[in-house]
Amino acid sequence: LREKLRYKDEIVLGIIFTLIGMTLLTSGIKLGLASLGGEVGAQLPRAFSSEEEFIDRVVINNFDKDLLYYTIEPDGTQKTYFNFSENGRIRPVEFHEELFDEASGKYEYIITRPPLFGSKLSVLGIILVLAFAFGMGYGATMAEPALSAMGMTVESITVGTIRRTQIVQVVSFGVGIGMVAGLCRILFDLPLVWLIVPSYILLIALTLISEEEFTSIAWDSGGVTTGPVTVPLVLAMGLSIGGELEISDGFGVLAL
Repeated sequence: LREKLRYKDEIVLGIIFTLIGMTLLTSGIKLGLASLGGEVGAQLPRAFSSEEEFIDRVVINNFDKDLLYYTIEPDGTQKTYFNFSENGRIRPVEFHEELFDEASGKYEYIITRPPLFGSKLSVLGIILVLAFAFGMGYGATMAEPALSAMGMTVESITVGTIRRTQIVQVVSFGVGIGMVAGLCRILFDLPLVWLIVPSYILLIALTLISEEEFTSIAWDSGGVTTGPVTVPLVLAMGLSIGGELEISDGFGVLAL
């Protein structure tokens, strides 16, 4: 303890760079990952929505009903349209009598966005959303610095028997599956206990029949996934999806 500290300048410089790096990482998580997760979660429900999304209301003054024209569907249904010009683009808009005020001559045009895949293809939308969630969970875990560090440690201890890439790939795949399970819980309003309890029963059974060295690595691998990259991204996305679907409980994705 009485020895003088060696390489003081390098140690001080390392501490300074560490603080700068942690500050930049925290700022990036706050400004980037959390916002990205929130935006993705807010937009994903549109992929499987079977209803039109409200965008805006536009009041058209001095509306002239003489500009209306009619179309007929193959089943004989007639619809009324008018051409609406916006930013130099002309598009047909369906006319609704209840939105027209005869006294003032004003028509309230409600701008909506149609379902991404139509009302009959919501199942395809759900599949694509789950696939996207898997990709996000997989990619975020691949970028976790703690998981990469653990993989290098395990590879060194096992003398290359278990490689770093194997651990990273397997854990990332597992997190992707967990993301899919978490979104299924939100979309289909599944009780969290139905997903948590069977999983832990299976894990405990595997722990009892496996060797101690492998079980220790496996449980620690699950712990390092809740790092600075995965947590804000997954949590923000789950809460945003729950908010868009008007579900009060958007939590639970991270637990899975």
